[in-house]
Amino acid sequence: MTQLAKHWSHRFAVTHDEQTALIPFSDTSRCRMQASAERLSIVVEAEEAETAERLTGVVAEHLNRFAFKEPLVISWSLRA
Repeated sequence: MTQLAKHWSHRFAVTHDEQTALIPFSDTSRCRMQASAERLSIVVEAEEAETAERLTGVVAEHLNRFAFKEPLVISWSLRA
């Protein structure tokens, strides 16, 4: 999470600490992350379903890239 937050801080006004991160992709879309010892919870928020779907793909792609040393299982839940 921290590596991803730092990566995106060059393009977005990211805020993060050791347990949480907020990546504001735009005025209407963002990614919120919360880390615990067992898991990383991620919520992607967007006004349009197409944008949310695209952003979840972008987040997953980056997580897989940064977690190449560790097994990674991503399980998404969509909320309307």
